[in-house]
Amino acid sequence: MNLDYAQAMALVDGIIQMTDDNLRTRIVLAPPFLYLTRVEMQSKLRTNIFIAAQKLAPDKNSGAYTGEVSASMLRSIGVESVIVGHSERRTISRKAMT
Repeated sequence: MNLDYAQAMALVDGIIQMTDDNLRTRIVLAPPFLYLTRVEMQSKLRTNIFIAAQKLAPDKNSGAYTGEVSASMLRSIGVESVIVGHSERRTISRKAMT
């Protein structure tokens, strides 16, 4: 929740311009869900940039889970990786349980 759309696209453009396909470094970008498809399209310009989602619905692939995103939904737009176990999410979950 740090960048609006224009700021996020400018950041991705800057990363792409600074990236050399010949480098052995792999870059993983994990934009908010709203920007995933756009960032994925932009990153196709470089073979060493990969896209990840920030979150994944646990244990469910479909159903009435408002606001959640399933693995199959992510796969359908070309996203193959997800960041799991964010420290702030663990903290929020623990506080909610107490």
